[in-house]
Amino acid sequence: MQMEALIAFWLVCAIAVAAIAGSKGRNFFLWLLIALLTSPLIGLILLLALGPTPEAEVARQAQIEDLKRRGFPSKEEKLERIRMAGRVARGEISQEAAEAELARRFDGHDGIKQPAHASAPQAAALSPLPQAGHPHSGDFGISPERAREIEAEERYRAEVRARLERQHGHGSGGLS
Repeated sequence: MQMEALIAFWLVCAIAVAAIAGSKGRNFFLWLLIALLTSPLIGLILLLALGPTPEAEVARQAQIEDLKRRGFPSKEEKLERIRMAGRVARGEISQEAAEAELARRFDGHDGIKQPAHASAPQAAALSPLPQAGHPHSGDFGISPERAREIEAEERYRAEVRARLERQHGHGSGGLS
């Protein structure tokens, strides 16, 4: 009975290590084998020492950028909102003043403000929205939202290709 429980525990821990490896862009089955043959603890230590693959890191950064584009606040903005809420709760600042300060500091959700004095052509160049004559500007029945998604996918693919091309000549010796 105890031996079966130990084997089940070993297997569950090895699967957990392999799942972590998969989330870091590494080969699930290779890391399952490593964790089963050595130990889940040794496999986990090796995995954490290696970290995520460059492709997984690029994908993670692309997800973060996608969240920013969709309006999710950055970590910095969340922390500042919490600080402002504390100041409002203590009576140091009014709710309206806090909202005005947050709007001044975070125009949009990425912490980057567009210049208020930008001319129409400058604002168009800064805008992430497709412009008239752009390949994804609504031609062929594509909505502006879908056009932005397509552009983001194209930028992401180009970035991944560029990173892979830079790494191609360097080799990637080690566990994948």
